[in-house]
Amino acid sequence: MTEEYTFACPACEAEIAVNGEMRDAIVANGCPVCAVPVGPESFS
Repeated sequence: MTEEYTFACPACEAEIAVNGEMRDAIVANGCPVCAVPVGPESFS
């Protein structure tokens, strides 16, 4: 079973359901919508 997180961008307010691997990629590369850098606090 994959872990599910909800990513909420603090800059563009995009909300995306992601798995653990996608979460790590977003933390490393920034928001997939607006590219602003984000940290683990942007996930719930």
